[in-house]
Amino acid sequence: MSNPGRIVVLGLCGLCLVLGLWLGGRSIIEARNAGAALSTEPQSPPSASVQKKPSLVEHKAVRRILRGEGGSAVVSSDLERLPPRAPLGQSSVKPAMKQAAKDAESKPAATPVDPTERKKTILYQPVAEAAGVLDASGYHITLAGLDPVARDETCHRLDGGSWPCGLMACTAFRAWLRGRALTCDVPATKGPVTVSCTVGDDDPALWLAENGWAGSDGARYREAVNKAKEEKKGIFGDPPKAYSSIPVLASPPPPRDTDGSGEAPE
Repeated sequence: MSNPGRIVVLGLCGLCLVLGLWLGGRSIIEARNAGAALSTEPQSPPSASVQKKPSLVEHKAVRRILRGEGGSAVVSSDLERLPPRAPLGQSSVKPAMKQAAKDAESKPAATPVDPTERKKTILYQPVAEAAGVLDASGYHITLAGLDPVARDETCHRLDGGSWPCGLMACTAFRAWLRGRALTCDVPATKGPVTVSCTVGDDDPALWLAENGWAGSDGARYREAVNKAKEEKKGIFGDPPKAYSSIPVLASPPPPRDTDGSGEAPE
């Protein structure tokens, strides 16, 4: 660079430096003048919100209490002396408990339930063991007023011969019963009993007597049994036609001779 160029550059740098110093000094002077103006303005009084709060403790004059002025006033009246309380450990409830125990002792004891007392009970899923004899819910029931026919009993035909009338009577009774529930007057103790029963509105003992599948034991069903005898129903006549139509199973044939010796193989 030539000497004239250097002189121009140096002149410009010096000019910029002088301008910066002049601006900085001017800003400092303006700031000082502004601070002096603020200091000369009058101060406003503090607001009520920033005033000092009064103390919560108010100073009041202490009142002196003379002797005899303190405490509640004594009411002048007649006093009544109460009886002394019971000693500790003796509750006032004990006399009441003793009285209740005496009342309980004076009452008559409850009558025990008679195990032979009978009441109507529904017995589910009865099984006829014979005509007039059933097992249900732990009871072995014989229908009252009947002379049941044993299941293995046989009867005579009108034209001679015999037939298993007891088995037929049991089969007919089971077909009529069909597992329906019984309502019987049974005792609380289970076991063999002779009682009256019903199946819905029907009397099973009367049905057996009217159809000749049982005899009578007493006057209750005697008329029905006598009528069945006259009409030769049930055990008092020939077996039902259904019995005669049952095919008789033949005995199995002897084993065949397979070795030609004429003897059955072992």
